[in-house]
Amino acid sequence: LGGVDLCTKMLSHARRTSAYDDLSEMELVQFLELHPQQFDLITIIDTFIYFGELISPMSAAARALKPAGHLFFTVELAAESSEKRPAGFALDTTGRFVHSQAYINHSLIDAGFVEIETSIIELRKERGEPVIGLLVSAKIANAMVL
Repeated sequence: LGGVDLCTKMLSHARRTSAYDDLSEMELVQFLELHPQQFDLITIIDTFIYFGELISPMSAAARALKPAGHLFFTVELAAESSEKRPAGFALDTTGRFVHSQAYINHSLIDAGFVEIETSIIELRKERGEPVIGLLVSAKIANAMVL
């Protein structure tokens, strides 16, 4: 089990859990690009809120997965009024990005994923209010061209 983060403090916390075999201090896309076809499963939880455009990290994940590998991730869901934005994502007042479900689906398809499933979930509470997001599962069909 491996983990990657830019934050030294988060990696220190992860080391204390003894749950990981390997931890890397690196930017996510760079890490994925350095590991072509090495993973059966990639989970990216509460991270895409710091990315606006998701095609690059999704494409990097697709290349890092073995054939028939799975990607699971969460995103904060854009309000319906944001769904009409051409980009499909927006910087929220919280300083985090929100994404439309349509943008997520299109980005995954463009990256080569199939069998896309999404569930609307409560990610967490902030100031006592629920933060609504998507839990997404997608499968890479076959080997990606490197």
